[in-house]
Amino acid sequence: YFRLQEKSTGTYMNIYDNSTHGKETRGGVNVTTKNESNDGQIFQFIESGTNYKLLSKTGYYITWAEWNVNADSKENGADLTFEPTATELEYLINCAKGYFKIDDDKGTPSLGKFVYSDGAQSAAATWVLEEVVYYTVTATAGEGGSVSPLTSTIEKGNNVTLTATADSDHRFVGWYNGETKVSEANPYEFAVTSNINYEARFGEP
Repeated sequence: YFRLQEKSTGTYMNIYDNSTHGKETRGGVNVTTKNESNDGQIFQFIESGTNYKLLSKTGYYITWAEWNVNADSKENGADLTFEPTATELEYLINCAKGYFKIDDDKGTPSLGKFVYSDGAQSAAATWVLEEVVYYTVTATAGEGGSVSPLTSTIEKGNNVTLTATADSDHRFVGWYNGETKVSEANPYEFAVTSNINYEARFGEP
């Protein structure tokens, strides 16, 4: 998975809505600030011959109509060509209409900037690919209590919180990774940097 950052503004391609916009002042894809909880900013590359289709984590394909870039839930996303620039992981995006560019909503500028499909190469936006990595956090409970959540899938660098609940005749002792005690905090919040397993251990009062 990747986020696509528009280099000049530092904003990210985003699914604004999934309506089809043809000869309108904007399409269904805009650029916004990074939001790590927004799956509409996260895309998967689907090979299509020598080109790619972009599928958002929310299930919408990137497509276009007239001069607008849109989001469609059907499997008819546009074939896109990613033209590399001189810098690694930076690309121009080209479709059958033209290059992807960004501009203010032509009808209501206060709505912000949207992605358009009819740019000349000289006006094309440069897109920086940022890989999105996910890790799995697994929590188990020893005898005398329970934990929540049992399994979490978290983007690298984001925080997760584990909570242990001791039975009435036990007390919480700590979080262990193997035989190493990691923390006695409860709840326990930490940044996720790898797949990890923690066990909550309990003892008698």
